[in-house]
Amino acid sequence: MATHISQIETTSNVLAGSRVRDVSKKIHEVDPNAAPFTLFFSKADSKVANNPKFEWQEKGLPEKWLTVNDGSNIAATVTTITVDTPSGNYVRPGNILSVVRSGEKLLVVTTPSATSFTCVRAFDGDQVTGSQINDGDDIKIIGSAHAEGADVGTLHSYQETQPFNYTQIFRRAFGATRTLTNSELYSGNSRARQGMENARDFKILLEESFIYGEKSLLSTQETSATLGPRRTSGGILEFCTTTQAMGGTMTESELETFAQTAFNATGGSAERFLAASATAVSVIDQLAASRLQVVPKEKTYGVAITRWVTGHGEFNIVKHRLLESNTVVADGFAGHMIAIDPKKIGYRYLADSNIKLLKDRQAPGVDGWTDEYLAEIGWEIRNPTCHAVATGITG
Repeated sequence: MATHISQIETTSNVLAGSRVRDVSKKIHEVDPNAAPFTLFFSKADSKVANNPKFEWQEKGLPEKWLTVNDGSNIAATVTTITVDTPSGNYVRPGNILSVVRSGEKLLVVTTPSATSFTCVRAFDGDQVTGSQINDGDDIKIIGSAHAEGADVGTLHSYQETQPFNYTQIFRRAFGATRTLTNSELYSGNSRARQGMENARDFKILLEESFIYGEKSLLSTQETSATLGPRRTSGGILEFCTTTQAMGGTMTESELETFAQTAFNATGGSAERFLAASATAVSVIDQLAASRLQVVPKEKTYGVAITRWVTGHGEFNIVKHRLLESNTVVADGFAGHMIAIDPKKIGYRYLADSNIKLLKDRQAPGVDGWTDEYLAEIGWEIRNPTCHAVATGITG
């Protein structure tokens, strides 16, 4: 029996299902640009890895510092100097050394051992009597001097190191039934929409690997004898060896110390990519406001960047939304900022395994479709002293 309406029709008395809903086809995402590292480095230094384990070579500068290791101290005329192992190997005959505390100069005269060397004391004075050298004193190599007509000196070289990392297999599958695919949806075509959403989420998986990943190789079989090893790629927090714990409110002095540390090694460039949590960005905004400059987005692949110019170098600051905490702020990453030398980062992908969308991965009998994003990539994080991490920033 039909429902009788004895008044003018309004939106409150017509059948609700007869009204066409006004639903936007666009799905508004919370954070479409949450993976700036992956975006920048995949477009910068990217190249094929010929094997899932890839290596590179590094060589630092020669060591210049020694520390005295003699509990009884060293008298002013004693010529054998005992130092921490293996710093004696850093010097060669003809090297001139400076005892920093007293300013006394020493001339190395014999081939040293790992723990000691023989020298001329007070080389800058009477060349006999210097000052007492105390246990723990720092000694710096400041140069060398050789006699006129002398033979070639002692040969000296230092080895490179060969760090390594692994490529990691990333996969993200999505799909829908034939019925849903052919249904009319407010959000539009299901396959296209899911493809865009999962592209974003897939890049976030790679981004989290760059930040938090630790390299590992699980070579034992897991659930099937047909499976091969499972590898993970190490990220910046694993490779970086320089960390400054702020321990609460970050002061301007601490911020300057961090800048000094981040640019202490300048082998790559005088610029650092600074990924900062929301808290860290707020503090920088307050402490360094007069030195901040906005970089045009067309120069940064659409990512908002602020440049901070210091006397040590330039930071390109990006607010990184993956540097976050959950309920226990102190246990998370909401107080982090990470300074990275972009010239020292490589994006490595196994041949034919860079990010790709593979379609129709479903079994033959499935009444629907399954697509998958797949990549096998790893991070080449070179010269760890060129990067720096700050933690524990609360305000």
